[in-house]
Amino acid sequence: MEEVCVAVVVDECDSTMGCDQDHDYQPPCRNNIVDASKRLYGKPWVCLEINGVALISH
Repeated sequence: MEEVCVAVVVDECDSTMGCDQDHDYQPPCRNNIVDASKRLYGKPWVCLEINGVALISH
């Protein structure tokens, strides 16, 4: 059975120059990239955004 959850996007990578401690020292990113929670890392998932709400299925 497929697991589905609904998430509201509350943060996105906002640095094209590299991130500081507040942004978990992540590398620079392109514009308009949504940064997923570490809880989702390593799991296959599909994300469809509708009106600013991400529908996440894995």
